[in-house]
Amino acid sequence: EGIRNALLLRTEAALLAGQCLIQAGEYERAIAVYEEAMRFPPPPPPVEWGVFGYGYRVVDNNGGRNTNNRDRGDEEEDELDAKLADEMYIRQWREQSLSHMALIDDGDDERLFRLADNIQSVQFSSLQLMMEGIHPMSRLCAARGVAYDEISNSHRAIPFLRMALTIDARCIEALDYVVKRRLLDPEEERRWVASLNFGGNDIGGEEAMGISWLRDAYLARLRGGLGVTTLPPTLGDGDDHPSEFDASPVQHEGMPTPSHLSLGSPDFVSVTGRKPSIDHSFSQTVDEAFRNLATKHHLGKSSDILSHAAIRAYGSHDLRSALAYCTAIDAYDPFCRTAGYVHVATLVGLGLKRRLFELAHRLVDAD
Repeated sequence: EGIRNALLLRTEAALLAGQCLIQAGEYERAIAVYEEAMRFPPPPPPVEWGVFGYGYRVVDNNGGRNTNNRDRGDEEEDELDAKLADEMYIRQWREQSLSHMALIDDGDDERLFRLADNIQSVQFSSLQLMMEGIHPMSRLCAARGVAYDEISNSHRAIPFLRMALTIDARCIEALDYVVKRRLLDPEEERRWVASLNFGGNDIGGEEAMGISWLRDAYLARLRGGLGVTTLPPTLGDGDDHPSEFDASPVQHEGMPTPSHLSLGSPDFVSVTGRKPSIDHSFSQTVDEAFRNLATKHHLGKSSDILSHAAIRAYGSHDLRSALAYCTAIDAYDPFCRTAGYVHVATLVGLGLKRRLFELAHRLVDAD
């Protein structure tokens, strides 16, 4: 346990140092810090920790330490030989850990997963998933990926961001960064989420692991699969009246009208009110994810879920549904600005000048 703690502290120290360097704009120095923390094997522990160090050994041609039984009468000589063997073993370990071959330059390197398991088991129990934080090596991979992207090296950033979620599927920051920066196309994003392990192999399946909602939350964040919805009948407030033209370039004539969305309990309707899109099946998958989040996982009032619902509705040119979600966000979490630009854009598109004026004042007062 003490050995794992030492590796954990080493990783946490690298994360803290890297964050400070990134805040100062020193991205290349931050990457160097992350590289050192990802050496495999890591630097050997102190001699007093014993030959087995972190729990594994560098295998030599003789299978490691010489354990052949030798018939000697002098016990002191045996102890001296054992000490010399230990020192030679530690020296060999140190040489390997400091060599260029110990550096992990590729986020797809399987040694990352082995190093992560040395620091903290990657086989999470249900209690660990609910109580413990994100795996430190997952956070380190995400930080290194972001640093690479900041210096316009996205082809090296993507594998590390992928590995962050491979090690720990709860590292949502990695997914958010990839989607926000559009480092992958929509199809690659879907395959990525489909490949993640949310604990389905555990006894009792995902429900027992307590993170079944996470798969639906990830699907709700993805781009693509957006159908085109119509605008509901006139929705005014006070003297405000929607403009004759909305912000959508899509002609809505002859298209069926979807149901209204109830505040705080999103009605993620089926595709009956949608014009068929090229990616119809994925649109249904995302709609089902939103329904699960609202009804099965009882996250219908989560500002994060409502924000992504608003962004999706706006991307579908469904300004009234987007406005309904933004209004719900204001009611439950007025300081959430994830979909703030959608709120402004929908009010402009619908010509609701009074509400836009009020929102502008609230934003100024909150600044």
